[in-house]
Amino acid sequence: MYKRFFAFGCSFTEYRWATWADIVAYAYKDAEYYNFGKAGGSNQIIMTRVMEADEQFKFNKDDLIIVQWTGSCRESRWKDGYWGGGGGNIYVFNKQYPKEWIENWTHPTDFLIKDLAAIKAVNTLLRSTQCTHYNISMVTVSASAFNKKSDTNKSNLQAIVNGYTETLSTVRPSYQNVIFNDRDWMEKLPRPLSSRINLEDPERKEVLRLDSHPTPTEHLQYVKTVLPELTIAPDADVIAEKETALVMPGPNRESDAPLTSLFGSRPDPKRARDSFFFYKRLKEVPSQNIAPFIH
Repeated sequence: MYKRFFAFGCSFTEYRWATWADIVAYAYKDAEYYNFGKAGGSNQIIMTRVMEADEQFKFNKDDLIIVQWTGSCRESRWKDGYWGGGGGNIYVFNKQYPKEWIENWTHPTDFLIKDLAAIKAVNTLLRSTQCTHYNISMVTVSASAFNKKSDTNKSNLQAIVNGYTETLSTVRPSYQNVIFNDRDWMEKLPRPLSSRINLEDPERKEVLRLDSHPTPTEHLQYVKTVLPELTIAPDADVIAEKETALVMPGPNRESDAPLTSLFGSRPDPKRARDSFFFYKRLKEVPSQNIAPFIH
């Protein structure tokens, strides 16, 4: 079976609680596990991390590699030693860039062209390595998804999407479709709680609020639905339900308690991560050999 498992994606891959990647890794305990998910990361970041990881680890036929593609219109820039600009769709969640700059220098068409090219580039690379490779996604790629900018020409976008029909056929149905039924993320109730910094608070205190990210149970449902080729651990349902209960609203959740206190410290996410129940074992590779390289 697989000797190594590599996971790439955004916060749907590496988050405060177990994700699809941890569930898959839990089922393949003999495989070394590397999680290179980046919260708020764009598809350009995802592509970059895949390329850097291949350069360092030399993907081969014994590897299982799953790439979770994220939503478009995410602005990412490498500066001062880290990826900045993350946080989701720049037209919806922007808190860093001046509105004038966004209006003058960004456009959904630009993001879409680059994102589809990134998916094709990663597909081309991974096919050449003879690894076992799957593409999954946070949202469904379609022209109709670009509805946050009024001057977007949908026919132009559709032409771009149509040009990548073969590439997009390799991407499994999205979380948006399978778990959230193509509706607003927050409409699927109940939602979990997570801590966030209150940007309106001068002291930047963390507060608990509803979170649109999938729960461990929803991640498990997604894996079962879109990746039927993979093995699921016999106790995965019980474990997922137990961890989901920890992150849902309830009498044991204090309104001012940061969620991170439930899970304790975590290792460098450039290498791998620990979830509360879906534990992993990672081949001991000195962090200085990986962290500075995988951006």
